[in-house]
Amino acid sequence: MKQKYLLYSIVFLLFSMISLSAMAAVPNLEITPPSQSVSLGSECTLNIEVQDVIDLKGASITLNFDASKLQYVSSAGGGFIPGAFLAPATVDNVGGTVLLDIVSLSSYASGSGNIVSVVFESIAAGDTNVSFSVTTLRDKNNISIDHTTGSDSLITINISNIKLMPELQGVDQYSQATVNVEVEDVINLQGASITLNFDPTQLQYVSSANGGFIPNATLLEDTVDNVTGLVTLDIAGLGTYNSGNGTIMDVNFQAIGKGNSLVLFGNTILRDKDNNEITHTTGDASIITIDPPVLNLLPVVQSVAQGGQVEIYIEVKDATNLQGASIALNFDTDEIQYVSSADEGFIPNATLMDTCDNIAGLLTLDIVGLGSTAYASGDGNMLSAVFQRINTGNTNITFGITQLRDKDNSPMYHMTGNPCLITSLIGDFGGPGGSPDCVVDFEDLMIFALAYGSTPSDPNWNPLCDIGSPGGSLVPDGVIDFEDLMIFAMHYGETC
Repeated sequence: MKQKYLLYSIVFLLFSMISLSAMAAVPNLEITPPSQSVSLGSECTLNIEVQDVIDLKGASITLNFDASKLQYVSSAGGGFIPGAFLAPATVDNVGGTVLLDIVSLSSYASGSGNIVSVVFESIAAGDTNVSFSVTTLRDKNNISIDHTTGSDSLITINISNIKLMPELQGVDQYSQATVNVEVEDVINLQGASITLNFDPTQLQYVSSANGGFIPNATLLEDTVDNVTGLVTLDIAGLGTYNSGNGTIMDVNFQAIGKGNSLVLFGNTILRDKDNNEITHTTGDASIITIDPPVLNLLPVVQSVAQGGQVEIYIEVKDATNLQGASIALNFDTDEIQYVSSADEGFIPNATLMDTCDNIAGLLTLDIVGLGSTAYASGDGNMLSAVFQRINTGNTNITFGITQLRDKDNSPMYHMTGNPCLITSLIGDFGGPGGSPDCVVDFEDLMIFALAYGSTPSDPNWNPLCDIGSPGGSLVPDGVIDFEDLMIFAMHYGETC
């Protein structure tokens, strides 16, 4: 009986030991943090941490890294093993490996903690990983400790960028334009020195303001030269810094010239919270168009009977050094169809190309002056387009996407005017509400009478009433006279 009891006791003890061993956590090595973002040219720190270890006395850790994006800088004991000695690292900054050996001469540690910290410098932008290669853990008796290793650590290396916004704006002459200095993908930005260059014949520096990205920052006007066109602005947080995207400063200029003017970056310096320079790129110039041009469709209203042709003109006003334009027009294909277009001569030595979709109702006209002196300023008709009237309803021709370029191929801020309204009723100039009302009646007669005898230079000129020319053709001739009266009389009393 005693032998059977002793056998049961031994079996129970062995089962208990096996169960406790199975329940004990396996030590694990992790690289922390699992992910982080840093600016190009800055340093990042990784910690080699151990979890659930017993009697750890020494470790040998080899890490792999991408040497095209990271370079090993230094390492230090993490403090988990008391009194541990960290041997000089064996580093290969070409192949991308570093071997770290650490051991205590008299003590050991159990639990979880940081064994060693490693510092890398970022040398190229992009995502990169630091991973475990060969790892060895030894206990107080110099016996290897079985363990697992965790995932890679992901490091995102950003190139900080500063840019001027808006990229394109238009202002009236003698008014102010504001340019914002914005930063993207920056880490721990505490200060910046920004030099801007501008054309002093078109712009004059007025003032600047803190953009709010760096908290509690002080902004100084370090250098202002409104003769050569240069301003340097220094800003720094007083013990404060910020990461991410935002506006560093706002800069105000007085517009004194006409046409396109550029604000460009000169020398720029960004500093982080440790006063280290932050590697960064700079964006393109901010373009300020002073007294921006206006595009109009003329005539604003015209009456064309079914089967006739609609001719519209694309006019530009207040242009300065205009060399090219891309004009998209939208139209209703149930009412009109595109026929042809022509260069009206405003831009000298120009070539014109058209692209039209008579199903979708989209016409794009591209025109450009050929040569270094083929540009124009002022007002004039750039283009004309002819459409065939295929139905009798009221319809509009409207601007789509429009682009203007100056002689330096810089975009020009501009505005676009009202649509061109096409009716099918000749003489329907406007009803009681001011718009065509599908009847030629007393309201139209009064409008015609007020404009009778006028030319474009007269204050009572109304281009809607210029509906014909000698011979009875429906071609405006720049004078509202007997020819127009006869055509109007022939359609008096008609409705749509």
